[in-house]
Amino acid sequence: MTTSSNVVSIKISPMKTKFYMPNIQRRLIGIYSTLYLQLRSLGFVLIVLLFSPDLVAQQTGDFNLSIHFPAPLANNGNAHVLAFSVPTTYNSANSYKLIFGMHGVIDPTSSTNMRNYLSGLASNLNAILVCIDPYSNLSVSSLLINSCMDTTRKLYNIDTNNIYFLGSNLGGVPAMDYTFHNPHKIKGLILFSPEYWFAGYTPNYANSANYPPICSCVGANATSYVPYITNFHDSINSHGGQSQLNIWPGVGTSMNVSILTSEMTKCFSYINASVGINESVPQQFVNIYPNPSNGVFNIQLKEESDVFIYSSIGELVYHQKHNMGKVQVFLDGLTNGIYFVKIKNQHQEEFSKIVYSK
Repeated sequence: MTTSSNVVSIKISPMKTKFYMPNIQRRLIGIYSTLYLQLRSLGFVLIVLLFSPDLVAQQTGDFNLSIHFPAPLANNGNAHVLAFSVPTTYNSANSYKLIFGMHGVIDPTSSTNMRNYLSGLASNLNAILVCIDPYSNLSVSSLLINSCMDTTRKLYNIDTNNIYFLGSNLGGVPAMDYTFHNPHKIKGLILFSPEYWFAGYTPNYANSANYPPICSCVGANATSYVPYITNFHDSINSHGGQSQLNIWPGVGTSMNVSILTSEMTKCFSYINASVGINESVPQQFVNIYPNPSNGVFNIQLKEESDVFIYSSIGELVYHQKHNMGKVQVFLDGLTNGIYFVKIKNQHQEEFSKIVYSK
């Protein structure tokens, strides 16, 4: 049982949950509830945390957690709703991926709706999903995100190396902004019809190489959105970042579509493949220049070697055996972005990154 001046109340609205409450906790809740009513009648406000974090962490399935945060997150006296989806097989001895969702004003329009749409994806990935109601003020949204993530980490065993952000429509803007300012905290960013241009938000493309992999999704029927999101995708790649663009056939601006889980799963596969390649090439060992290049790369080989070049999703785009010395590699017709070079000879494998910008 906890009392705090930073938390007005936490209450649980279980839906599909496993829930356990010892008798002693029931009695304590009864005592605190009675005391609360008595003090309230005298004009006092008792700040009570009804359930301990250990008790909340036992919940699985889909449920809502309502939290009153202090200013500037006071939300005009209304509680913030964190909509959870937790695997029914949750085991606190294991760490779990975290998917952190933010919605806009187009379906989904609430954290609960977004959770309901994405719970199938979370289940398939054996991940914990938390959806929040972000602020239009990005500074305040950043504070809210930090508070909600801290709350989630206290309740569940989260793998901090596997945190993904997912933003839809206007909710894509705080998801973008937080990721771009905290790239070391986020493994990947997934966007559905992000309305960054509508909000007047300009991404800092110059730092694209420092951002985690991004998967941008847009419905083919959302014809006014496609050019903006395509430009965002191209700009990230042309500045050395990693971005994939998925255009969903027959879809508009709503996430409530039958292909949501399958298409979002493709995004997670792309991000994990990109991060996997990045982790295998922590630094440059091969002398390649100019880099970036418009398609002609010079490679200095120490001996006869096979040269392999892969796209950011692991697709082989070039392979040829070359003799020792200076070699010119010509690439053409590729999408602008980061590519990965593997040099294999009889003694070792060496790796490097190149940026193709036509």
